[in-house]
Amino acid sequence: MESVQQPGASPLLVLVQDLGTQTDDEPLTQYSISSKALSPVAFDELRRYRCFVTPQGWVLALDPASCQTFLWRPQDSERIQLPPKDQGFPESCKCLLSDMPGAASGSSVVVFDLDDNEMWVCKIGATNWDSHRYEPSMFVKGRIPQLTNIAMGHGIAAVGGRIYFELTAREMGVIEFNGKEGLKLDTIEVDMVDLPLSIRMASMYLVESSGELFLVVIFFDGENVHKIANHAVYKMDFSEPKWCEVDEIGADRVFLLGGDRLGISCFGASCSAGDHGFPYNLRGSIARLPFINRRIPIFPSILRHMAPAAATVANLGDDLLREVFLLLPTPADLLRAALACKPFLRAVRSAAFLRLFRRRHPFTCPPLLGCFLHRPIEDRIRENSGPLLIPGSPATAAVTRRVVEGGDFALSFLPARGRPYADLWKVLDCRNGRLLLRNRVSGELAVANPLTRRCVSLPAPPAERPVGYGLVADDGDSSVFQVFCISQEGDGSSGLRALVLSSGELRWANVAGIALAHQSDLADARAMQANRSLYWGLKGWERMVELNTVTMEFSMLELPPFTRQFSFDVIEKGEDGAGRLYLLTMCGSCIEVWGGWEDGSGGLTWNLVEKSVRFQRAMAAMIGSEHFYRRGLDVIGVIAGVLFLRNGDRLLSIDLETMKLWMVSHKDKCPLALIYPYTIAWPPSFLNPSEESA
Repeated sequence: MESVQQPGASPLLVLVQDLGTQTDDEPLTQYSISSKALSPVAFDELRRYRCFVTPQGWVLALDPASCQTFLWRPQDSERIQLPPKDQGFPESCKCLLSDMPGAASGSSVVVFDLDDNEMWVCKIGATNWDSHRYEPSMFVKGRIPQLTNIAMGHGIAAVGGRIYFELTAREMGVIEFNGKEGLKLDTIEVDMVDLPLSIRMASMYLVESSGELFLVVIFFDGENVHKIANHAVYKMDFSEPKWCEVDEIGADRVFLLGGDRLGISCFGASCSAGDHGFPYNLRGSIARLPFINRRIPIFPSILRHMAPAAATVANLGDDLLREVFLLLPTPADLLRAALACKPFLRAVRSAAFLRLFRRRHPFTCPPLLGCFLHRPIEDRIRENSGPLLIPGSPATAAVTRRVVEGGDFALSFLPARGRPYADLWKVLDCRNGRLLLRNRVSGELAVANPLTRRCVSLPAPPAERPVGYGLVADDGDSSVFQVFCISQEGDGSSGLRALVLSSGELRWANVAGIALAHQSDLADARAMQANRSLYWGLKGWERMVELNTVTMEFSMLELPPFTRQFSFDVIEKGEDGAGRLYLLTMCGSCIEVWGGWEDGSGGLTWNLVEKSVRFQRAMAAMIGSEHFYRRGLDVIGVIAGVLFLRNGDRLLSIDLETMKLWMVSHKDKCPLALIYPYTIAWPPSFLNPSEESA
């Protein structure tokens, strides 16, 4: 069928969405909806400029050499000069206008960094660009906190001088521009629309049209993202606020939607149908998107690289996908990829893959929150306070505060049985977002998750003299765990026995024993964990006991001389999870890593393998005293690439990748053995990992 162009109307052309990655004289690409044809287009005004398209029809241009910027409108070549930027934009960005230029409330140009939590704002008429950093938004999916980037969501649109973006199932984010008061990030409470249970895949887009905010939901046919089964359109009623389903968007409006489901190039815009000669007789054939309702035509914008991600997904095997996903730098990136489509999610759900991802990314996985402090009973009663979680670094401060608000780190959800919590439960270990606790009265145990406020009650171990405990979490399925109890064998005996309880059976089994050369008690310290083994130091710290949690075998290890004087933690190096044993300690204001090599006679030879710069000056400046070392530097633990230390009443942390030092707490008298580094559980439970998909 031939298309009918309305007389006097200009053809409806769409510039290919660009993330500002073009360089030199590389032409832009335009797409004609009427002819369904792509063609390169070179504008003299944009030669040698990086270009960022916007949903409002304007293009932001930046001269890479001088950093001069301006807005340009392709329809009539109107140009609005903007001030120069102090330096260029990052490689991948997304650009919006807060309102159309000339609006009474003013208009600002906003550029979002897609790889970092930073944005740049320039009000039209201003003399400079302002940089703004924001904390990653927290949301809960299956009660698992995750991180998000404002511009990486599926929907973002500007209406009435404000920018709205998807945040959670119950909140929508808002960016307000308050003139001299600057930029403000806020939220509004609004429930997301309910999607039919029969729909496997869908995409959502926020669209501004004639000063109103719309939400468009595209329902795909099964897992085929090239075939649309249906769609729905909702308009925001800001007086409630709530989404209201509508049957029309206006007789003269056209919505243009497109982009991938990861949000990198997600695009939603609207334009006049009459002004652009929208051909109604092309419904159902334009870009192969069906025209389902005469009043709600839907068309695509085209991705810059013209390579639909889902076109070859069905042809990629799970093993190849996992090799690609292992290259993603953070758990947040992996989760975004997993939620892109069902083939990605199926590949990621492999428990074996999730364990490997955890070992490949020791500095980012699992995400670190901070330190869990379980103060002594008398301190908690005197101060009328329970346990608390404090941020472990500046990067986690805002996230930790939000997690504390959503969780229950006072552990009030634990069974109290008529007695105050502070007098009933003792924390024994902390691993992968879960706490192992013992009831002081009954001796029964519990594994608790403060984020979900759930606990699993466990029977007391059948041991006369339990002297040590350990919690082992599965890096492939966060719902799976093992609890170990080390027991002294009878009065006067020098032997140790190991008992284990697994989450699948919830009953104790006697699995290993070791005879000591002479009677020796475990040191007053919690279990250490690395290479699928648990370690307990013996008093005097000349030796420590190792229990391999896979083979269930005990062994005795001789420790290097420095352990008599300096505290340490065991760490992993390498991806196989069963490599050489390494000890990390703080000696002379330097971080030292010692490796143990088998000496051929069943023992270990210890060698210094790494030594950091001295932190003496940095610590003296931070603490405010050159004599801080007199109070010692005790190693609390190493987790997610961060070393936690105690200096007197102060808690410190050092990022082992950047070697940055931070003061965690200026004054806290919590004993060393009751301070636990705390991470979010890995992997998130909503992934529903499976050994069968490995």
